[in-house]
Amino acid sequence: MKAWTRRLSTILSFLLSLDVCASLPSLAAQPAPKTAYEEEVAWYTLVSIEDSRRLAQAFERKYPGVSVKVFRNREAALLPRIISEAQSRRPIADVVSVRGIGYHQLWKRDLIQPYLSPESPFYPAGFKDPKGYWTDLYDSYYVWGYNTRAITAPPRSHSDVVHPRLRDKIGMDNEETEWLAGLTLYWGRERAFKFLRELSARQIRFRDGHTLIAELMAAGEFDVALTFSEAIERMKRKGAPVEWVKSLDPIVVSLHPVAIAAGAPHPTAARLFVDFLLSEEGQGLIRASGRIAPRFGPDGGPSLKLQPVDPAAAADYEGLQREWRAIFK
Repeated sequence: MKAWTRRLSTILSFLLSLDVCASLPSLAAQPAPKTAYEEEVAWYTLVSIEDSRRLAQAFERKYPGVSVKVFRNREAALLPRIISEAQSRRPIADVVSVRGIGYHQLWKRDLIQPYLSPESPFYPAGFKDPKGYWTDLYDSYYVWGYNTRAITAPPRSHSDVVHPRLRDKIGMDNEETEWLAGLTLYWGRERAFKFLRELSARQIRFRDGHTLIAELMAAGEFDVALTFSEAIERMKRKGAPVEWVKSLDPIVVSLHPVAIAAGAPHPTAARLFVDFLLSEEGQGLIRASGRIAPRFGPDGGPSLKLQPVDPAAAADYEGLQREWRAIFK
């Protein structure tokens, strides 16, 4: 009798459990609980306020439990702030996206923590750190642009750039240390500095800022100028008589790594945000803003010979600056 009673009790409990389970919603269909990540993430970035807010809002729509606080400024202002906050042991930054040279200043002070994003495999070698400390968020290509009305036979190689016919017709920024670092990585020091000395003999006309230089070239002040490809593309869309040379070997690439701060107050939300920025959706928004998205391959075609400037090249940045100034004094 007792055995039958126990059996009946077991059957009733099983049937009751089926009824309860049937009334519950599917756990697989439920969003992740709010406690799965922190409620905010602080992003320190160089991306323009309009574009950074667009990225932040897209993330917030995807993860409504997390808000993004954007701290946008020039690199010269962001880096001291991040360092100062870390030294005072009151860190605010969770995610940082600056130039590769700026990133190195944080890394060498142990202010960056490794995080190997699941999106990392979609980025080529040279555009991510193999140990997971950073992945490239967007690029700027250093290119030789030219005024299509002034130049009928544009330069196709670096030797064409230093041809005597371009004497006093070349515009450049006052200091291109990062570009020099890229040439040195690709060619080696001897060839890179030989080219630089040949270039200095062409009586370069220096101005401050790549966008300004591209605009002056379009206006006819220079025939040829070292600028960024996105500036040329933006001006082409507006009908300016400009183009850039795609056959150079190499085209130096300025990286803009995204990384997680070592003392990030919200590390889980930071990882979630980095994954979004590097995802196909995030990179699509980067491209829509007019920037070069490294996830989708080289802008302008696979034939481009790209040389990304590894952040580690900034280890001797001050030395390269001194040598640049000595050549172009």
